[in-house]
Amino acid sequence: MVRKQYEDRGMLKWRGLILSEHAEMMKNEKSKIIRREIYFDDQQYEEMNRIANISIHLKKEVIFELNTFDDEDLLKVSGGGV
Repeated sequence: MVRKQYEDRGMLKWRGLILSEHAEMMKNEKSKIIRREIYFDDQQYEEMNRIANISIHLKKEVIFELNTFDDEDLLKVSGGGV
């Protein structure tokens, strides 16, 4: 006899216990996430391009970290697996 293994639904099984106010708050928080374009001047772009090319040549991973002052939502830009 083959028994079907229980398929865990993860967080879906708890969704009924969430109050409507909490669900609305989570929905609003999710909508606040905004994708922003990041612009670099030519010198920054060339420097990052040079580092990326060296990392590809050496087959090493590279992570670019962006320092931000006024934007709390934008913390880090990373790239890897090169």
